[in-house]
Amino acid sequence: GVRAALRAEPRAGEKALVIGAGTIGLMTIQALRAAEPALDITAAVLFDRQGDEAAARGADRALVRADLFDAAARIAGARLYSGFGGNRVAVGGFDLVCDCVGTSATLSTALRCTRACGRVVLVGAALAPMKIDLTPVWYHEVDIRGMRSHGVEEWGGVRMPSYQRAASWVLEKKMRLAGM
Repeated sequence: GVRAALRAEPRAGEKALVIGAGTIGLMTIQALRAAEPALDITAAVLFDRQGDEAAARGADRALVRADLFDAAARIAGARLYSGFGGNRVAVGGFDLVCDCVGTSATLSTALRCTRACGRVVLVGAALAPMKIDLTPVWYHEVDIRGMRSHGVEEWGGVRMPSYQRAASWVLEKKMRLAGM
């Protein structure tokens, strides 16, 4: 989660969407909140209990089985459009999206719910070939960022390994491991 949050480069006042609220999604929510307390975080979840946990871990709201295009319009002020083949896009959507599921469906939705020049971090991995329309990448200049489980990042002017930063945020009580 820490690596995902730092790859997303959250900024104060931005609107973020985290798709998925399993262990990785919940850790990503906490790390986003630790990295940028003034970030507006929406969690997209499948079950009510995941929504409750996402809110307890720092999400401003949790959407249970919601239409994420409608959510982008309502929360981020996007304009919705439908294109060829039934594709939908939320123009002016979320500033950043962390896809903690990693399927072709969730990545496609992430790309189409992100504002122009926004950022999508592919956190989850379905470990299967994907067939996906990358139109938002070239047409809206949406950045797709991959990630591994750890790395070395600079954040707040300090460069350190992800694991060390995660440990420091846990010790500072910015992230909770209890119940995970």
